[in-house]
Amino acid sequence: MRQIQQFILLLTFFLATVSANSISITPDSLYESLNYGDTAIHTVTITNNYPTEVDVTLSMVEQAMFPRRQLSLFDNENNLDNQSTIEIEKPDLQCGTPDPDPNEWQLTIDQVQQWVANQNRSNRNIVNVLIAWHVIYSSSGVGYLTDNQIYQQVEWLNDAFADHGFYFSLEVIDHTVNDDWFNDMYDTYDAEAKQALYFDPYHHMNVYSASLWQDGVGGYAYLPHSWPQGSYMHGIVLDYRSLPYYDNNSGDTGVHEAGHYLGLHHTFYNNCSVTNDGVDDTPAHHEDYNDICNESLDSCPNQPGNDPVHNYMNYTNDACTTEYSSGQEDRMHAMVAQYRPSLLDNAVAPGWLITPTLELTVPANSSIAVDFTFDATNTYGGNYYTAINYSSVAADTTIEGYATLQIIGHPQIESNTSSISFGGVYVNDTTSMQLFLSNTGTDDLVISSIVSDPDVFFTTPSSGIIDPEESMNVTVYFLPNVVEYYTGSVTISSNDENDSVFVIPVYGQGLLSPMQFSTSAILDTMASNDLHIHRIALTNSGNFTIDYNISHDIPWVTLSHSEGQLEPGSEDSVSVTINTLFMGYGDYEGTLMFTTNVGEFIVPVHVLITVLGADNDPIIPSVFSVSDNYPNPFNPRTQFTVSLPKMSHIVVTIYDISGRQVALLAEGDYNAGQYRMEWDGMMGMNAAAPSGVYLLVVQAGDHVFKNKMIMMK
Repeated sequence: MRQIQQFILLLTFFLATVSANSISITPDSLYESLNYGDTAIHTVTITNNYPTEVDVTLSMVEQAMFPRRQLSLFDNENNLDNQSTIEIEKPDLQCGTPDPDPNEWQLTIDQVQQWVANQNRSNRNIVNVLIAWHVIYSSSGVGYLTDNQIYQQVEWLNDAFADHGFYFSLEVIDHTVNDDWFNDMYDTYDAEAKQALYFDPYHHMNVYSASLWQDGVGGYAYLPHSWPQGSYMHGIVLDYRSLPYYDNNSGDTGVHEAGHYLGLHHTFYNNCSVTNDGVDDTPAHHEDYNDICNESLDSCPNQPGNDPVHNYMNYTNDACTTEYSSGQEDRMHAMVAQYRPSLLDNAVAPGWLITPTLELTVPANSSIAVDFTFDATNTYGGNYYTAINYSSVAADTTIEGYATLQIIGHPQIESNTSSISFGGVYVNDTTSMQLFLSNTGTDDLVISSIVSDPDVFFTTPSSGIIDPEESMNVTVYFLPNVVEYYTGSVTISSNDENDSVFVIPVYGQGLLSPMQFSTSAILDTMASNDLHIHRIALTNSGNFTIDYNISHDIPWVTLSHSEGQLEPGSEDSVSVTINTLFMGYGDYEGTLMFTTNVGEFIVPVHVLITVLGADNDPIIPSVFSVSDNYPNPFNPRTQFTVSLPKMSHIVVTIYDISGRQVALLAEGDYNAGQYRMEWDGMMGMNAAAPSGVYLLVVQAGDHVFKNKMIMMK
């Protein structure tokens, strides 16, 4: 609760609220906390100090002001005073937005004219443009932007677009350290950085801040028709010094590039041609005079009108640019409808805040009360924000207020089954079943852990968040290791106050497989240029015929045969020949896969060559490789070999099935050669890892190797 109240106080402090002496509102920010299903009424008083009555129009725009995962708003507050008033002379910068194809440009003009002919400007809806801001900064910290510095730019956008039916809501902020992207975004890394960072371009204007001044560019964007609507290439890119914090007059670069994003081009496009930028009420002017702030300037005397020096799509400085034209407003709305229609899906007026009317008349020198109803009956738990604009044309005033609603809901866990029975499963075979967890409550269900017991049962994932009326799929595995009947449980811990520990019984039986092997693995120590033959006896102890097929990808192994059939009670054998001709010193591993009508069985093959080459030096591998771990399944130790053709920095890590790091086996610079490594099944704090599936990850320079391992106790 205290954090929400702090939010309101800070929000009020940072908002650039315009309140003329003629019109005022009290209070300008509303806050309510309700249990799901409740309602409450707040009253706002609108006072008219004008000698005549005035009409006031209310408009509400729902928004995600600050994302839930961004907790640095208050932490960065102290940095604002030190960074918000820097005044440094800017270089002569240009916009890096590319010119459109002339044919496509003419097509958009025709589309805009057709759209405007079918629209009534007075009925036009507000477009809520959600913003996902990606801060790219250098490893030295240059270019890092705080949340408040970004918020100032968003407010600058809203001031510029307030009269044109567009509102910008800051929803996502992330920070990325990358020197290449930061220093060379414009020329080289534009597509790479965007592809890595973009967020839902259908509903968001992705904004990227980096260093562009070295290219003579303050910002750039792509016009809506440049790429398909969902392309990661959309969005705007700004030099980090173009924001309002850098000097008191900055901020219009972002407004300019947002204009491109919404379909506008430079007012000097095509210079003194009749169509120039495709907008009728922006007079043609010549690009050679686009940086001059002189209202009497007419660089195209043969075309009507003086140069639009105050237009945001000109190159005059920030102090001079103050407006978009009515025709530009038409074009932006038409381009959104044609090329960015998903922006129209973004919520505008909230469903949880209701007022009887949006059109009011306030008598002269009087006040009227407006009731706002906070309604938590149709919205799930969480925090919700909306901007409330009070506009009076007669008083030439727009006052901006805010409302915040905290809904306290209740998550409720349900499952699709009360128990799980695997039946009989052959020992060392793995089977799985699906468990569906649902949230039938009115707030997010936070699954903090999913734990199975005993270890022959394990699950994935091990945690998660389930939205109201949504479900999560959990896979439950059964890996019996002896012939016996197993009874266990899957325990789910969550924030459901009425059922915080949810237990599902699990049953299964380990069965003796009718397919028996005389050996569980082939282990050998050999010299180079040697040949050994191993025999695997196969026995069918069942009462039905078993068909088998053997596959492998080991170049130094040959089999006497690769398929066969075992009658009930019969025996067969497979000869496995290992040939180390031309093989150098080191470990070599592989697997034989027996695929049968009673399951799949793995026989690991592990060969250690101990004799050195003729020159008495170890043979250096020609390529990077990592052997399969042996044994696999294992208990509790398993080994593998890393082959390095050159000196490399390697990191060897073990992760569990949920992606959590459980062990760091090696990290450092290793010379070229072969290294046998072992995991002893231990995690941090000297704890033994439970049975389950693990992931071995070996990073060596640019190479990454991943392999699944099964610990079976």
